[in-house]
Amino acid sequence: MIKTLLKIFIILVIVAAAGYYSFNLAMNFFVHSRKEVTLPSLTGKSIDAAVEELSSMGLGLKKDGEEFNASMAPGIIIRQSPPAGMNVRSGKIIKVTVSRGGEMIYVPDVTGQTARAADIMLRGASLVMGEVTKDYSATQPAGLVISQDPPAGTSADKNAVVNIVVSNGLPAK
Repeated sequence: MIKTLLKIFIILVIVAAAGYYSFNLAMNFFVHSRKEVTLPSLTGKSIDAAVEELSSMGLGLKKDGEEFNASMAPGIIIRQSPPAGMNVRSGKIIKVTVSRGGEMIYVPDVTGQTARAADIMLRGASLVMGEVTKDYSATQPAGLVISQDPPAGTSADKNAVVNIVVSNGLPAK
């Protein structure tokens, strides 16, 4: 009885070892038979150009997300994963993050506000108050904003400068 169990155990070990060896052999054949290529830099390229370049190498591309980036035009690749210069097997999917361009902000209307209130409104809108000049006004009392550049309701880049003109009151006669 013990000899029979020992024979069955030895046969099971041999079958398991043969199965493991066969599995490793098959995996090496299918996985490692693919050609290895060096990944090019995709940063600064359009999606179309990157797809064309990668497909000629047997690689794929997946857009992984978008980010605001004032230094890159919309649709241009900001970064990639895996990074350029890395060796990858053909069939690999390369993930890229694409620029949405600079973030645009609508300029609020600060006319009729004090310079301090205008500064607070502009900061709240992710804009920066720039040059403050003074001029006489027949319509606005002294200390209130007469005009602004860029005008209210237009769009500007995030952190753009908005210059204002503050009233000195009525001109002297």
